[in-house]
Amino acid sequence: MAKRDSKIKGISYAGLHMKMQKKLGKPSKCDMCKTTKDGAGYEWANKDHKYSEEPKDWMRVCKKCHEKYDAENNYIEGDKRMVICKTCGIEMRIKPSQGRKKMCTKCSYELKKIRSSAKYWEKKDKGSTRHLYWEGRLSEMLRMLNKK
Repeated sequence: MAKRDSKIKGISYAGLHMKMQKKLGKPSKCDMCKTTKDGAGYEWANKDHKYSEEPKDWMRVCKKCHEKYDAENNYIEGDKRMVICKTCGIEMRIKPSQGRKKMCTKCSYELKKIRSSAKYWEKKDKGSTRHLYWEGRLSEMLRMLNKK
């Protein structure tokens, strides 16, 4: 797995990319899919991820092809993999150390809020409308997590 630091001392990963853009110019087409659409977001990508200053070691790619190229060649940033949130269905990148993460940050925050509200109303007024509402939201969210 390639790390995001250059072999050239004193130049950061981002600094090297900026230096190569100054040297090679701003890319306006993709060498992989041959697209030239406006708004595709073209970048310079290092072919072997050794981050040399040699122009032949760089290629023009759109963001979509850059991500695909890195994934196919196991150069995904920080050794991350794609998973789908079990509650809302969006794709997210996680590190292997995050293991069996099932929710995106937004849904995780929402679950935490629901759990704390249910616990609060259980202590304050168990059986009240508010308590039953939060208990219902909690069980619904947990059901969605276990269903998918």
